[in-house]
Amino acid sequence: MSKGGQNQRGPDRRHKRKNGKWKGRSAENSGGNQKFSGVIAPYNFVDLSPIVFEAASLAGTDHDTPVAGGYCGSLTFDIIARSPLCVGGERTRASQQAAGQVEMFKTPDGDASYAIPGSTLRGMSRNVLEIATFSRMEFIDETRFAQRNLNDTTNYTSKFTTTIGAGNCPMDVPAPAHTPGYYPLSRAGFLSFDPGQSQWHIQPCDFARIEHEELCPVPADREKLTHGKNANGNEVAQKYESWFELREIDTPFVHVKIPPAEWHKHTKRDRKGAVTGTYSLWYNRAKLAQKTDPAAIKGRLVLTGQPNRKKHMEFVFHTPSEELREVGGEVIRPFLEVQTALAGRSDSGGDTAWSWLYQRYQRLKEPIPVFYIENKATGKIESFGLAMLFPLPYQNTTIDLLPGNSHKPEGTSELDWASGIFGSVANSGEQGVKGRVSFSTAKLKDGQQVFSSPEPEGILSTPKASYTPAYLQQKSSETGATARVATYHDQSAQLRGWKRYPVRHGHAQVQEIPQDLKGKKKLQTRLHTVPAGTEFEAKMRFHNLTKEELGALIWSLTFGNEKNYRHAIGTGKPWGFGQIQIRLQELDAISNMIGEAAPAIEECIEAFETIMEELALMYGVESWRNSRQIKLLRNMAKSQVAPKGEGPAGTLQYMELKSGYVASKKKLPDNRYPVLRPYQPGK
Repeated sequence: MSKGGQNQRGPDRRHKRKNGKWKGRSAENSGGNQKFSGVIAPYNFVDLSPIVFEAASLAGTDHDTPVAGGYCGSLTFDIIARSPLCVGGERTRASQQAAGQVEMFKTPDGDASYAIPGSTLRGMSRNVLEIATFSRMEFIDETRFAQRNLNDTTNYTSKFTTTIGAGNCPMDVPAPAHTPGYYPLSRAGFLSFDPGQSQWHIQPCDFARIEHEELCPVPADREKLTHGKNANGNEVAQKYESWFELREIDTPFVHVKIPPAEWHKHTKRDRKGAVTGTYSLWYNRAKLAQKTDPAAIKGRLVLTGQPNRKKHMEFVFHTPSEELREVGGEVIRPFLEVQTALAGRSDSGGDTAWSWLYQRYQRLKEPIPVFYIENKATGKIESFGLAMLFPLPYQNTTIDLLPGNSHKPEGTSELDWASGIFGSVANSGEQGVKGRVSFSTAKLKDGQQVFSSPEPEGILSTPKASYTPAYLQQKSSETGATARVATYHDQSAQLRGWKRYPVRHGHAQVQEIPQDLKGKKKLQTRLHTVPAGTEFEAKMRFHNLTKEELGALIWSLTFGNEKNYRHAIGTGKPWGFGQIQIRLQELDAISNMIGEAAPAIEECIEAFETIMEELALMYGVESWRNSRQIKLLRNMAKSQVAPKGEGPAGTLQYMELKSGYVASKKKLPDNRYPVLRPYQPGK
């Protein structure tokens, strides 16, 4: 155990072991092995406001000029941990052998006591204030996601294949004996870049499939080729490296014989391996050949990902044409954005199939093998990727789906409340705004002796905005299901809103690791927390704020100075850790007007709530306090019972991969798709 503070009185007894098991908050009793009953998550959303309250109505939006009715000073407040707390300090990265470790933050001085950085408090306060004042969502990355949903015929599978039956076959293609028959629409080619023209090109070619058994007749070699991953989990890179090692070469080129294309029978199997049906695929099946064979041609072996053991074929690209097809910016840009997003995943280490292939292209001038699809109307290249069924970039980015008023257009000088108080970074054509508030580091209150304790290991998944049943507004979401799931393809779709981790009364517990992931230490994290009841003291300093603005800041800390309202900060929020309550101490404010008395805390809060109601009426909102945004915000901040569900965390927990995320992509018995419900506390 590590300690913080100067005087220690012993470890936190709440973590006492009994019979070798964790007492109270064991990962073993947190409700694993879920049965699918709908989309659930430890987070939820506060809707974005359709309008934005501009700060133009306030006098105090200037940093340097004292204004009438403005105040400068500080607010001292206490922070009480209501659940175990870990604001990330020193970290040890997870490895294949050991889970990652996250220690509670400590001050860098010689005292090295536990603390909460001022930046954490600033971000916490700003987020609440952004929601409460109907401000814009300023801090959002523009990200383009990609779709690979085999259940979505309209937006995905119909782009790559067409279903063939008797009477509707392409010219020279016989009807398949086993229906349905799937005829490929994907094309193959080699991607390269012409620096002289600053232009990407694809050189079209033919392609064939080749069986794993043909590549590696020896089972042990086949296992090595198809089921290995390098240190960062890059299975494509590992496949190529295994192939090079098995063949004792450093080239993907092979000699093959390729018979004419024909229909090949395949079988459908369920999860247990039982045959459930048959279907046909149209392709050429290549065979390895000697270079001296007069029927042999040179081809490029193309290895792709191995999603499961059912996959038994790879590809050979061959017979490139002399044509070079231009790849426009509207095609290459979404591809690179998707690859950047994949490289940024915490489990990739930046090592992806694209990075490996691109490095070889730069080093050895090997053109990059890609599959592409064409626009059916124009015949132009519409999209491309590194597999036959590649992730298809969505038409819209995250910023594209912000409501019009929620994204500040470049060049505009209009400020919302949050930007006016906390400051704003300048975009092109505008001037930045200085912030008028800062937060000190919150340090342990005097006289406390605090030890940190290790929590059980768990998996802190990273929520991804690509999961549209949760992150986009869905019709009929109140029922937990919708007839059609909105995606980033839809021009009318909108982001769900501000993500929040609802607090829950009396419950903080590491979620049980699914059985099939217990041995995967690289996915796991152990937090070292300080106990509930730990108290810190901090100070908020402000400059040139109006009474209303000061009230907005106080409201953002205390939700209107009401009891039983909490924030969630630090690492472990999905498990209920990091719940804190703010207790105000002293407001020390000096008026810009000589002789004017400083306002009381309640007076500031009342002034803020009054102007919010006035602005609401001016913008056509019936009531600020009773608006959907404020109700959802307060519901998620109030200490109350978690929504009913399996285990103590109720529905505030991650879904398991197979019983949750995979199941959520399929229709429910009523022929609708499951989506995340708006937050409602338990009873």
